[in-house]
Amino acid sequence: LHASGANPGLVFLHTELLISGEKDGKAISTNNLYFLPFKELHLPAASIQATWLTVNGKPALQLRSAVLARDVNVDLGELDAQPSDNFFDLLPGQPKTITFQTTAAANALEQAVHVMSLTDAFAAENVPARAGMKNNQAP
Repeated sequence: LHASGANPGLVFLHTELLISGEKDGKAISTNNLYFLPFKELHLPAASIQATWLTVNGKPALQLRSAVLARDVNVDLGELDAQPSDNFFDLLPGQPKTITFQTTAAANALEQAVHVMSLTDAFAAENVPARAGMKNNQAP
């Protein structure tokens, strides 16, 4: 990186292992490589947009960010709801949909959800990503 002039605190490497022959190119493994420890990275604050959906009859939350959001956490407080994924890196411009195993009502999920990235957790002002939430049904 140094020979190319790239700042290792501003770049990362994303890799995917795809299943050969699959029409949708499903990734069976992904990995992100950071060239410095987290405290030395220069990550911009991520504004995570969240949209509620219903996917296969289950409540789901689709997340998007224009910049890398590192170690995104979806917290539902005291509700009995298990997300399909948690503590993941949200890549710029690539939506991620999280489904939930729960008996909680949709409005209770919407009220309780708190989405935060690692950058947010270390920010001086910790503001939940509730703004911009929408309700939609998946096609």
